[in-house]
Amino acid sequence: MAIIGSPTVLVDNETIGIVPNSASFTLGKGTKNVRVASAGGGATEIVVTENAEEKKSKGKFSVYPTKENIDKIVSWSKDKHVVQIIDNDGFQKTMQDAVLVTDPEIALGADTVIELEWEGKPVI
Repeated sequence: MAIIGSPTVLVDNETIGIVPNSASFTLGKGTKNVRVASAGGGATEIVVTENAEEKKSKGKFSVYPTKENIDKIVSWSKDKHVVQIIDNDGFQKTMQDAVLVTDPEIALGADTVIELEWEGKPVI
């Protein structure tokens, strides 16, 4: 079993050069509320509900502040996209209808990065 240490990130099938160790995502399963209901006679039952508002995936990765990356960020800010994280060992997660949800701070300099945060449909 190998650790996924250097995944490839694609946005709309274009490979994006990311900062090492900056990629992460959530599965988009949402949160569950667990409550206890009285079942009579001192007995209880567990009742589970799901928060449908949170059934979305979130993904993050960082890029370096190059002209090409800044141009891509401007373009990505306008529409929905497909964001994929893949690995050579067959690992692949895809977030469809992904939207860049933050207005990223673009710090310029040799030691700076731009963190991008996405939200979209649950990953498949």
